[in-house]
Amino acid sequence: MEKQSYSKTFFRGNIKGQIGKNNNGDVMKFAVIFSRFASFVIDYILFGVIYYFLLKLGVVGFIIANLIFFVYRIITCTFLDGTIGMRLLRLKIYNNNIKNVVKREIFRIGSAFYYIGYLYAFLDKDGRCLHDIASDTYVEYEKREAERGRAVVLIYVLFVVSLLKYSSSFC
Repeated sequence: MEKQSYSKTFFRGNIKGQIGKNNNGDVMKFAVIFSRFASFVIDYILFGVIYYFLLKLGVVGFIIANLIFFVYRIITCTFLDGTIGMRLLRLKIYNNNIKNVVKREIFRIGSAFYYIGYLYAFLDKDGRCLHDIASDTYVEYEKREAERGRAVVLIYVLFVVSLLKYSSSFC
């Protein structure tokens, strides 16, 4: 699948009420950026439960919880094309082999400092964060296949329940 390119940057947007065929690209870029933020919030809400139970162990629990989140993102982004939050919002990671996803997650940790890596997405013509550029991946809305929809949701639910059960005193 070929990467969609946006022709305008954040600074050259619809400044003087210009109406043209390329203005929709800016809207899509910002929609993807805010959807990515929302998917990250969804993932943190899901893992908030795991963090709650593991933080009772102190610093060791904090390290284990972050390691689980790191491995979760690598596994889901490699084999399911995105995390639970990304899949719920119909976002998909492209060019997501295991090598690129591991690099992406390592660079994502670096991008989190002062959120500079994330804020760069507003300046990039394609809406890519620094960790996407450094790992040669990109995130866009997916073309949804109807037959996979329910099976994928069931897999996600089972995955979260199993994580809750085996990583805490859930049941």
